[in-house]
Amino acid sequence: MGGTGLCEYLLVEYRIEQLARASGMAVDTIRFYQGKGLLDSPRREGRVTWYGDGHLERLRRIRDLQQRGFTLTVIRRFLEGELEPSDESLVPPRTWRRSRPACS
Repeated sequence: MGGTGLCEYLLVEYRIEQLARASGMAVDTIRFYQGKGLLDSPRREGRVTWYGDGHLERLRRIRDLQQRGFTLTVIRRFLEGELEPSDESLVPPRTWRRSRPACS
């Protein structure tokens, strides 16, 4: 095997519309998560922002935790490392309550 011993890595970057499409989330949702501190700011190049695979993975993690019923507050604690993945079973997910109709 010839070569210089250097490894090449493919760096994938997304504009926000591409990230939204790849994650299945709306652009507004991505911006909302950024505003709440759930998603790191993208790399900026002039007026253009670039998101990487780490952003995509984080969005997938947020979606997974939301689908399991966790609130954004608890999700942020997981993402910031305040809670370990092993703690997920200790934090009760949010339960949805349906209101009963006033009349039967």
